[in-house]
Amino acid sequence: MKVWIGGYRNHWTTQRADIRWYKWRYDKYDWEVEEEDRDLWDHAYETVAGLWRVLVCRPHNWIVNKIPRIQYIKIDRYDTWSMDSTLTPIILPMLKQLQKDKHGAPCTEDSDVPEYLRSTAAPAKENEWDTDENHFKRWDWIMSEMIWAFEQMNDEDNDEQFYTGESDHMIQAIGANGEKIGEPIRWGDKSLDKNDSILCWQMVDGPRHTRVCDYEAMEAHHERIGNGLRLFGVYFRALWD
Repeated sequence: MKVWIGGYRNHWTTQRADIRWYKWRYDKYDWEVEEEDRDLWDHAYETVAGLWRVLVCRPHNWIVNKIPRIQYIKIDRYDTWSMDSTLTPIILPMLKQLQKDKHGAPCTEDSDVPEYLRSTAAPAKENEWDTDENHFKRWDWIMSEMIWAFEQMNDEDNDEQFYTGESDHMIQAIGANGEKIGEPIRWGDKSLDKNDSILCWQMVDGPRHTRVCDYEAMEAHHERIGNGLRLFGVYFRALWD
């Protein structure tokens, strides 16, 4: 796989200059200063800024809009042999960067978060259109669950935490009627190689086998991974900066 995606085209505006001008003069943003409160200096600035937008910004933006964003993506055959493994190390750092740099939060469903984060658990809102106190906390929790799920997916040995003890395996010779032939032997032991009555071999635990698995904890672990991946799908269109 080879991927090259360039940044978005930079459009010129006078927004930063507008903000600095009115912050300097009134310690307010430009949209907070009423028209009747603006003096001749402000109108002079607006005239110059307007000319700059027409004569400089508008032609520049027209040109960059004609230039497509650079996107080069080449998929090799082996990339789809295990596509989840291919995509996981790409998605994971992107999610981490989004969590670090995000500037907002989308609307989320109460059913996707624990009860203590739901809107019903937040204090009453002053206005109907306000966001409740848990609005951003819900998105932080959902983002954390997505990242955790992909971290587990990116670790091939994440299931090892549920195993204890040592493995010791031997092989048991099995006859045509399912009967055991002889005692279990070690891999590479040739003592039964010439026995024509052997139909197949069965792996069995050896005398030093103590390895056990906490399947209940493993199942809960995989359910959490599944939920994190489900949340990634549900809120895929909300993954904006």
